[in-house]
Amino acid sequence: MNICLIGDSLTSLTLAKNLINKNIKVFVYYKNTKNSSFQSRTIGISKNNFDFFDKEIIKFKKDMFWKIKQIEIYSEKLKDEKILNFENNKEELFLIAKNNKIYELLEKDLKKNKLFKKILIKNNNFYKKILKEQKYELIINCDGNNKISRNFFYNKINKSYNSNAYTTIIKHQNIKNEKAIQIFTKMGPIAFLPISPVAVVFHLLVVE
Repeated sequence: MNICLIGDSLTSLTLAKNLINKNIKVFVYYKNTKNSSFQSRTIGISKNNFDFFDKEIIKFKKDMFWKIKQIEIYSEKLKDEKILNFENNKEELFLIAKNNKIYELLEKDLKKNKLFKKILIKNNNFYKKILKEQKYELIINCDGNNKISRNFFYNKINKSYNSNAYTTIIKHQNIKNEKAIQIFTKMGPIAFLPISPVAVVFHLLVVE
């Protein structure tokens, strides 16, 4: 069985690895649009999903994830008073990692597999051609910004979030930190997510 995946995202590579583990041949078609500005992007995974991924998809490296055992939520109006406090001393609530680290792990593993092939999309004629050729039993679009997505979804869905998100990594002195903090302010919510003993991800969503 041959399956085509369109897009070179973390979602696409995760799906590719899962299919290959089931002995299915996968072809990933992608456009060369890598953006270095997304190096600070992180992903949070629940403990159950982490265990599933680690067992069924690919074995994670021990130093890839940072455990979150406590989540505190505050409001600017209430100052130091907590709105919510989730805590689990025995087991982490979820784990956080950099997207690009998981992507690199998956890509390195997939490149070694004979059932995996990655092909560059050179022009927009590819989308019509792949449908006409009928080479694949299933085609899955994992790219939200290509010709297929724009033709069939973007014209029907009007998006107006009136907001901007800012994300960066803040380095600090070495501390033991297993706590995620979110503060609701007049400008929008601010989140601090630890990704190592010496760094946190700062995320600010500004609502206009």
